[in-house]
Amino acid sequence: MHKIRVYVDTSVFGGTQDEEFAEASLRFFELVRNGEYIILVSEMTLAELNDAPATVRSVYADLPAACIEELSIGEGVNALA
Repeated sequence: MHKIRVYVDTSVFGGTQDEEFAEASLRFFELVRNGEYIILVSEMTLAELNDAPATVRSVYADLPAACIEELSIGEGVNALA
């Protein structure tokens, strides 16, 4: 079965700590842990997570490596920025 790949930025991880978004965000990451989604995270997101509160960093750290694809920021991305 083909798994859905979803780009996730820092705000999605942070949403787990926000009262308004916590329920949906936690449910999403539960689906990721269950293998229903593969998340794509950029180098920028990883750098931002390094500066995030420990509770936000732990959301990423607790995900199985098989559910994560790390993306490099290439010249094309920098040009678009």
